[in-house]
This record gives sequence, C-alpha cells and structure tokens, in this order.
Amino acid sequence: MKKLLLGLTFLSAMLISQVSFAQNQINDSELTTEFVQIEEQDGVKFSVAKQECMVFEGQKPLVYIFVKIENTTNVEKTVDFGIALSYVEGCSGCDYDSEFKTTLTIGAGETITGDCNFETRGTSRIVANPNLEGGWTFEGVQIMFIEIK
Repeated sequence: MKKLLLGLTFLSAMLISQVSFAQNQINDSELTTEFVQIEEQDGVKFSVAKQECMVFEGQKPLVYIFVKIENTTNVEKTVDFGIALSYVEGCSGCDYDSEFKTTLTIGAGETITGDCNFETRGTSRIVANPNLEGGWTFEGVQIMFIEIK
C-alpha cells in the first residue's frame, strides 16, 4: 500500500510539473500588436499579440488576444490547446474542459495566424470591451493544455 501511494504521489508530481511547464504567461504590459513567442513544443511555436478590432460600427474597438501557430517541422501536426486569460478577478479558460480549447491541423512548414478577420476558429479571445462598464482587469495570457500529434 505504501509503495502504491508513493508511486501515485510521484506520478502526480510528474503530471503537475509537465502541465506547469506548458503554462508560460505573458503579462499585459509585455503584449503589443507584434507577435511574441510564448511556447514551443515538438516543432510547433505559439506566439501571441494584443490588438484592437473594430467589430461594431459606431462603438469603441474591442480588445483581443490573437495566437499565431507555426509548424516548423516537415510533417503535418494536429494541435490541441487552450487560450487562458488571467484577470485580477479570476481566470477565463483555465479549466481543462474549457470551451476555449481547440484543435487545429497545421501542414508541414505552415503558419496559422489569428487576426481581426476571425477566419480561423480558436485563434482569438476577446480581452476587453471598452463599451461596457465594470469589466475585469486583464493581467496576462497563457497557452495551456498543449497536445501535439
């Protein structure tokens, strides 16, 4: 029984350290409209940028985080990941079964980039809507739960 408990403790520690490794955060003060790399695993690079987008005519632009995913290998990759946003008030997208997790297939040597056209599902998250009062205070972004096949 003691060996089983010790083994489970070790396994849990390894899993937690693996998940923690894939949770690099970029703080709001470091984000610009230029993409900055946040993570790299198995030949796939993840970069993020913060940008304002005019979504509704006559209103202030909305603030988004966009993700760029680059496959630097010579084989197609299927990538599962989630965009987690940290706020003073809490975290959005930080649960493993979050609605903000997505799966994308990226060809060899290809790059998928989110932008204000919103053409690629899963490459953007709204950070702030300055048209509404009382919104949360944004702190940073993480790419979480990365699985590459």
